[in-house]
Amino acid sequence: MQAHNPGSHLTRHHHVTIGTGAAQEDYDFHTRVLGMKSVKKTLFYDGAVPIYHLYYGNDRGDESSLVTTFPMAHTGVRATPGSGQVSYVSLSAPSAAVDYWRARLLEHGFAVRDVERFGERYVDFQHPCGVNYAIVGVDGDVRPPRSAGPVPAEVMLRGTHSIGVSTRSMDFMDEFMEVAWGGRRIGEDGPLVRY
Repeated sequence: MQAHNPGSHLTRHHHVTIGTGAAQEDYDFHTRVLGMKSVKKTLFYDGAVPIYHLYYGNDRGDESSLVTTFPMAHTGVRATPGSGQVSYVSLSAPSAAVDYWRARLLEHGFAVRDVERFGERYVDFQHPCGVNYAIVGVDGDVRPPRSAGPVPAEVMLRGTHSIGVSTRSMDFMDEFMEVAWGGRRIGEDGPLVRY
């Protein structure tokens, strides 16, 4: 396969978008459990039934603080995990806050799993609709947190850290990451590759 360089690539991301279940369940999860601010709500009209596009992030909705969702339950469409889909969303929090988040998630009835990936501590859990999430401890993340939510600012999430994408072909993924996004492989941890 020959790579074609379009002449430019993405240097930063604005937001990460995932499909979820019911809108209220999604809203409660992001705002009440994770403490993110509901930044914006729009409608996606590309089809017979309008679909909310919900934005969650910090106080100002800064780029890379945002997770956006398309709640799909009312359409009757349910995703099937597979190749090309986001398989997990990782959110950044101060390293000293990981234990706080572990306890908070347990308090809200979420099953958690402590793991290490790429030398970083993660707490894995699932969105109520089954999408895999993780909180990863990161020192030196200077993005401003939400300041007046249900979670104290000093332990609040800072924004998106990473996403996992399932793929059938690492050759195609390498090309996509290198050509479209200008990325390069910087690490491997078992079956995981980081760009």
